[in-house]
Amino acid sequence: MLRRRFLTFIAAPVALTPLLTGCIRIEFEVPAPTTEAPPITLEGSAEDTYDLSSDAALEEGTAGANTVLELVNRVRIQEGLEPLTINLQLNKAAQAQADHQASILEMTHDGLGGLGERVSATGYQWRMVAENVAFGQFSYTQVMTGWVDSPGHYANIVNPKLEEMGFAMTYGSDGRTYFAQVFGSRLP
Repeated sequence: MLRRRFLTFIAAPVALTPLLTGCIRIEFEVPAPTTEAPPITLEGSAEDTYDLSSDAALEEGTAGANTVLELVNRVRIQEGLEPLTINLQLNKAAQAQADHQASILEMTHDGLGGLGERVSATGYQWRMVAENVAFGQFSYTQVMTGWVDSPGHYANIVNPKLEEMGFAMTYGSDGRTYFAQVFGSRLP
């Protein structure tokens, strides 16, 4: 079956520090609505802080996926939307992109064939996919706050057509964190 895909690429600075930026990429069959973010409070989640003076660090891989899912669902519920669920295939697609970014020490949606190819390579048969990426944050709450404060990222988080999520983080050889969040909804 031949699918017609529309592609939107939005780059948006995340106003946390000069090093912190984020952008999104969405692939979908019909244009997604533009949504402006209302004030959202994300404080108070488990494992949401990082003490720079300690040896502790964010755990690489998809270990933070449930924490980020909790934060995403707080936002969605405040908007009257159904909560998302974690999907292991989307976690794999997110991990592939986080690893790719870390390998080139650059935040990007490119590489590995693009978002649609990355997701399809996991076996996920998608109707719609979207992605948020970021780098340099020190906590899950920090990365989520940046995405919520960015209209394009926020639109992915609250898109009612998206039903599942994957998330991963890894460290680059530069010591920075590289994050990828992949959203999807399956073909019927």
